[in-house]
Amino acid sequence: MPTQGSLEDFSFIEIIQFIANGNKTGLLTLYFSPNAQTILQNAYYIWVYQGYIVAIANRLDREGLVSLIEHHHWVNPHILARLKQFCPNDRSLGWYLKTQGVLKNEHLKHLFYHQVIQQLWVLCQAKDGQFKFEPNAPMPTQEMTGLSVPAIELKGLINILRYVQTSLDNLLLV
Repeated sequence: MPTQGSLEDFSFIEIIQFIANGNKTGLLTLYFSPNAQTILQNAYYIWVYQGYIVAIANRLDREGLVSLIEHHHWVNPHILARLKQFCPNDRSLGWYLKTQGVLKNEHLKHLFYHQVIQQLWVLCQAKDGQFKFEPNAPMPTQEMTGLSVPAIELKGLINILRYVQTSLDNLLLV
C-alpha cells in the first residue's frame, strides 16, 4: 500500500530515514508545482532497494542513464543502443556496459554522482511538494549504474554539503 503526504509535514530527510530504517524497497516519487519558482523539475523518481538509493530520474522513459552516457560521448550511440537491447533484465545497464568493456569504474562513479548525488542535494532543499512511496515497485535496471548509496548516510552527506556551502558563503563575504 502506498504511503503519501506533503513535504510540509515530512521533510525529504525524514522520508529517506523512514525508508532507510525499514530497509524498504520501492519507488519514492516527489511532485512539485509547475508554477513554483525553483530549479526543481515537476517530478522526481527515486528508486530504493533494501534501504539503498539505486537511481534517481526526472522521467520514466528509462532513457535518463543512456542520455547521460551519450552526453559524455563515452560510447557510440549505435553501439549503446545495441548493447542496451542485450542487457539482461535483472542487471543494471551501467554494470552490464562495464562488463562489456565500454565503460570503466570512473565512468560509473561519474554517472552516479550526476544521476544521484547531485539530485539528492537539490531535493534536500525542497520544502513544498507531495510525495508518494510505492513499496516493492520494480527496479529500473535501464536507469541503474550498479552503484548505490545507503539512504541512512544521506543525512550525514547533506550535513557535510551544508557545511561546505556555509564555508563557501562565508569566504565570499570576507
